[in-house]
Amino acid sequence: MKKISSKLFFTVMWKGFCQAVVNICKFFGYNTEGKFAKYLWRSSVTLFLLFVACFVLECTFNIYDTIVRSYRYTYSICEDPNCYNDEYVSQNIRFHNDGDGKGYIFDIRSHDITLKRIAWIAKPLGNDSLVCYSDGKKRGYFNKFTGKVTINPKYSKAWIFSDGLASVEEDGMIKFIDSSGKTVIDKKQPYIEGMQGYVFHNGYCVVDSEDGEKCGIMDKKGEIVVPLDYSSIEPSDDLSYWVLNRDGNQSVIDNNLNVVIPELNAWLRIRHEYIEAFMLADNTIRHYDLQGNLINDCYITNFNYLEYDTEESYMQVETYQDEEGESHPYETQVYKTARAKLCSYQGAFGKEGLITIDGHIVTPPLYENIRALSANLYMCDVADGDNILLNSKGQVVK
Repeated sequence: MKKISSKLFFTVMWKGFCQAVVNICKFFGYNTEGKFAKYLWRSSVTLFLLFVACFVLECTFNIYDTIVRSYRYTYSICEDPNCYNDEYVSQNIRFHNDGDGKGYIFDIRSHDITLKRIAWIAKPLGNDSLVCYSDGKKRGYFNKFTGKVTINPKYSKAWIFSDGLASVEEDGMIKFIDSSGKTVIDKKQPYIEGMQGYVFHNGYCVVDSEDGEKCGIMDKKGEIVVPLDYSSIEPSDDLSYWVLNRDGNQSVIDNNLNVVIPELNAWLRIRHEYIEAFMLADNTIRHYDLQGNLINDCYITNFNYLEYDTEESYMQVETYQDEEGESHPYETQVYKTARAKLCSYQGAFGKEGLITIDGHIVTPPLYENIRALSANLYMCDVADGDNILLNSKGQVVK
């Protein structure tokens, strides 16, 4: 039997269709050689071709949708809007993280996976729109509004975008790029393993010395505006101030690089409305306003009455249970207590000092622990179990 090819089959079907149209026209008395008949023929053929084209497109879309749905199913796409593995990148873009480096970026509007095989992401600060991500080997950036790659993953190290710039590591050197991937700052700065930062905050970025021992601040022009003399530099939570640490002494500057708190032997912490200083020399706590003016130089965190055992005692009846559950009374000697003349208070780092009942400081908070031995004698733990005795005037008793 002779095989019929698909080409022959459709050719015969097409000729049969054309002959049927001609016969129908003749049945109604139309002259197939007339102008109207030719116009009708051409229109019919055009409509038929459009119908066939629409049919082919519909079949193509159905096949594509079937393939895509199959891909989504095999990729285990998560449809649960409350999935604990999901993280919103923007209003319509989510990151689904399965923890095995097979995470993906998902558009909740189109239900499309825009990026797959994602190990982790790091979202930008402020108005920047590029999200740093890792494919498990290299790092790149995608747009948080579209979920599509903007800068291909080609960097061994890369940090988040902030102030329109991001730092990346290439060939062991740190560079800063813009949102197009163009290098805008290249100070030939070597990458120091384990060092963090490399992010701009309000126009400034902490940078390290070549040996990684010191750090300073660089502006967006690549100029060092705070010298590389500090052990550490940290921005405040609202990014309006910087805390500079030089060999244990700390200071505060604002975003205009003006000194707010000069260098103190203290640990400084910037709060919402004030700056807290934990003085390292005597463990006292000071508060400054955000302009650097001293508010109070002796804040305390706790206050305790001190009591001591007197020589007077009394017998107190208590009970215990034996193995059979029966209760048996017994007497124990209890010494009466009395309140000492001074109280204890806590300053920085949990250290204690002596204070009068009406709030006058007797000693700075220099001690690990204080307990009263009598009305006017106190045992103070200096460190590592070493103690000294103080009287009610705060003087050492020898």
